[in-house]
Amino acid sequence: MKQSLKISLIMSLAISMLCIQVEKGTGQNVCLNLPDSVVLDSQISLDPQCPYNTQYWNFCGGDISEQAVVFDRGTLQNMSSPVRVAVAEDNGVYYAFWTNYFNGNLTKCVFGNSMRNTPVTYNLGNIGNLFTSLNEGIQLIMENGLWYAFIVGSGDKLFRIDFGTSLNKPAPTGTLVTSLGSNGLPHGLYMFKEAGTWMGLIANANNNTLTRIVFPTSLTGSCTFSNSGVIPGLNYPT
Repeated sequence: MKQSLKISLIMSLAISMLCIQVEKGTGQNVCLNLPDSVVLDSQISLDPQCPYNTQYWNFCGGDISEQAVVFDRGTLQNMSSPVRVAVAEDNGVYYAFWTNYFNGNLTKCVFGNSMRNTPVTYNLGNIGNLFTSLNEGIQLIMENGLWYAFIVGSGDKLFRIDFGTSLNKPAPTGTLVTSLGSNGLPHGLYMFKEAGTWMGLIANANNNTLTRIVFPTSLTGSCTFSNSGVIPGLNYPT
């Protein structure tokens, strides 16, 4: 990776803020020096002082402080007290999957080639008759060309839904991964990969704890879990 990168910026106004996101190598610090404003058609030098695996420059095309544009799609069918949603794009088609709190069903919304479209909804039902109620957090993951959904709920349990190579699979299969045993009413779920190992964090609303799950071999293998105990300052984390 070159240690000097010159970018020609064409702009009508001087840049007052430049947002940069850098994916750095393990153990490396992010260290860049750059001006906070430049003149029209001038060049700037970005001179990283430490090595990176990859670099991603984000020039802030959007601004979360701006007023959002809301599209009302009306009442969607095949839902029963939906609580959490996971969105993904697969082969040019956008999907959203909703957990339903009371009946345990999973709802699939297909938006087609744009999230601006009005979705078509499908009730995937209670997959494998695994769920009871109180389903909450859901996350979609693609690993080695295969799609999975992980869901927490139904009495402190973690589930995996297998879609195979396409999220459009009409009848995915489900597996109970583990019973968490925390009696914590799990809500939030976040899965991530660190140093080649998949892990997850679950927020337990009833007892103000976090559960960490670890998949030592793969997402379809067995997992271990541990509970943090009560964390001061947490109040019904969701």
